[in-house]
Amino acid sequence: MNRIAPREQGGVPEAARNALPPQIHDHALLRWIGGGAYGDVWLGRGVTGAFRAIKVVEQKRFPEVRAYEREFEGVKHFDSISRQHPAFVNILHVGRNDRAGYFYYVMEVADDPVRRKMIDPSCYVAHTLKWELDEYGRLPLDRCLQVALTLTAGLQYLHDHDLVHRDVKPANIIFANQCWKLADIGLVTKIDDTGSVVGTPGFMAPDNQRQPSADLYSLGKLLYQISTGLDPRKYPELPTDFSNDDGRWRSFWDLVCRACEIEPAKQFRSAAHMRQHFARLCPSPPDELPDARPIAPIEPKVLNVAVLYRRNVQPDEYVFGLLQTRLLKNHCRVLGDSPASSDAKWAREVEAMIAQADAVIALLSPASVESEVFAYELEMAHDSARRRQGEPRLLPVRVQSNPSLPSSLASILRPWPAFSWNGPEEDERLLASLVEALKSPVTVTILQRAHRVEATTGPVSMDSQYYIERPDDEEFRRAIARRDSLILIKGPRQMGKTSLLIRGLRQAKANQLQMAFTDLQKFSALDFETPDKFYLAICQSLADHLADQIELKTSLEKTWDSRLSVHSNFEHYLRRQVLSKISTHLIWGIDEVDRLFGCPFGYEVFRLFCTWQAARQLVPLWERLTLVLAYVTEAHLFTSDFAEFPPIGTRLALGDFLPEKLAELNRLHGSPLKTSKDLARFMNLLGGQPFLVRHGLNHLAMHDLSMDEFESQADRDEGIFSDHLRYLLLCLAKNEALLDVVRAVLRGQRPIPLEAFYRLSSAGVIVGESPADTVPRCRLYADYLRRHLGVGLTPSGTASTMSP
Repeated sequence: MNRIAPREQGGVPEAARNALPPQIHDHALLRWIGGGAYGDVWLGRGVTGAFRAIKVVEQKRFPEVRAYEREFEGVKHFDSISRQHPAFVNILHVGRNDRAGYFYYVMEVADDPVRRKMIDPSCYVAHTLKWELDEYGRLPLDRCLQVALTLTAGLQYLHDHDLVHRDVKPANIIFANQCWKLADIGLVTKIDDTGSVVGTPGFMAPDNQRQPSADLYSLGKLLYQISTGLDPRKYPELPTDFSNDDGRWRSFWDLVCRACEIEPAKQFRSAAHMRQHFARLCPSPPDELPDARPIAPIEPKVLNVAVLYRRNVQPDEYVFGLLQTRLLKNHCRVLGDSPASSDAKWAREVEAMIAQADAVIALLSPASVESEVFAYELEMAHDSARRRQGEPRLLPVRVQSNPSLPSSLASILRPWPAFSWNGPEEDERLLASLVEALKSPVTVTILQRAHRVEATTGPVSMDSQYYIERPDDEEFRRAIARRDSLILIKGPRQMGKTSLLIRGLRQAKANQLQMAFTDLQKFSALDFETPDKFYLAICQSLADHLADQIELKTSLEKTWDSRLSVHSNFEHYLRRQVLSKISTHLIWGIDEVDRLFGCPFGYEVFRLFCTWQAARQLVPLWERLTLVLAYVTEAHLFTSDFAEFPPIGTRLALGDFLPEKLAELNRLHGSPLKTSKDLARFMNLLGGQPFLVRHGLNHLAMHDLSMDEFESQADRDEGIFSDHLRYLLLCLAKNEALLDVVRAVLRGQRPIPLEAFYRLSSAGVIVGESPADTVPRCRLYADYLRRHLGVGLTPSGTASTMSP
């Protein structure tokens, strides 16, 4: 919160600020707004409703009564002339309560920096010169000249009436009625009056405190501070970026140095003399300047801040109210909506609110993160930030918890630093943190990285903008719509099988079908020891996933009949405990099915799966099940028993990205590939393999590499694709016969054996229509494998065997 600064070395304790205000005749004291060593300043309202600043000076704060009376005398002296010059704060009334031990004076109140004369007591801030300095840093030259001309005119009038101010500093200069005004007149005294040395360190003249020259010295230090932004005690130091090339600035600086002179012979003779010199720097100075000219206030930048939260829920409503009232004091207009319904009109209003927002504060609570409305608004803000190069910035606030975020929200908020609030005792800390963030530059770099870069390991999240559909997506949707009995999704590692599978399951759920997902990668080695253990584990996984959809028996062992085979027990459980209890259709996705390859009972499991398709004709209950199996085809490198693979079902063999899909993904990453030639080189290097393409584009976007640099790093052992390439080599190394075939392909020898062709092409190592036209899948694979398998190129460009 910005306040009128108290006198340095004399701040009022918090307990004093919270004490009951004194009684002031015909005025209600609304709130404490500042203070100093000897008194407090209150915002008050008179009987006419006008707002006033009221300073209350207490005798008990002075070391002796004489000092207290001297301050009262200064007020009396200033009161007689305060309304005679526009550069003085107007004293409207002076009162005294000797029984209670204080006197007070009622003054015109400084404008509010945002509302000007339209003062709101709950969030009023006094517009002082210190406030401008804190808000904007060092001020422009013309603004500094306005201050210099106004204050020199006011000081000249004060000195002409045999008075000195003795405390000229930015905190004591207020802005009211379009004019800078000398305020805080507690130290005003007669010229050459006796008394103690008073003032503010950094602004005080080294001697002769009760002479007009001391006020001019303080004004010189004030002008030094507002023109450089530096502490006055650093005079005559200049900012590192201060330019001497600007003639007006150089002349202004010379005058400031003269005002800060200690030797009398080098000082300005008077405030009028000082004003004449500064007036010469004005672009078109009039022949005779008036004593004070109306000054247009600096327009503070008002930020529009939208707050997203869960309405009618506590503490969300409390935090929203806190932000709504308190951020106003820091020139933030808080935007919020209170939709009566989720209709199109409301959606347009939310869109308009976010479109004009400079920042969006999202209150994350257990209630809000489960709200579809909240998610919709946050996604709208995210989309707007992407389009507007980082605005509105997103400021997530965790409210009284650290709620687990849905992946859709987590991906949006991950790049942005989060704030927290755990109770009213943290109000001020939260407000200070948010205000600091709002005043900081927009972190466009973070947003661009969120826009261009996303994790490339694991399945592509449902809300990702980087998921690229292939023909298999539409075929999979049609298979689910037909409710096929068995759907097989196969392909090499990192081709997008799981990403496709979870999208198909999400489609099933959206169509009001039952959905279950089992990941065999999560099964332990013990679960694959015997068919019994495997079927119990897979049934438990199914039961856990369906627990919130249908009621299943909790003890699987009780459903097992020792008189039946394990396969029959599994089938009976599925029919009697699952399919008989659903009224629609079950889409059951099983991922990483390749873990069954090589199991002693793997063939029997696959054969059982296949029998359910034929059983549909005899047992209608099986028509309620669609089984989706996803598996990697690298297993073809380890085993030649192709009879283990399901011989029937709808088969989806995931393919590479075509050039037009690469171009689309390149645009989504911010077009790190600048030209069609770069796109072609990139496609030639990686062959459209989905993981390699996405990982490569991410790397290009993050590191801003040229295509030459990217190609030079691609096949390094510790380079961009090192983990992927090392895994490929390890898989091949398990079968020496296949390694020899790969060497032959690298040397250009054709044709290769039919079985090897099938196994290597299924595993994604080679491509080709037949064993006679086989080539490595992409140049990256070819370059890496040549190096590690001892196959090089001759000077003519043909392959040769390298010496180990």
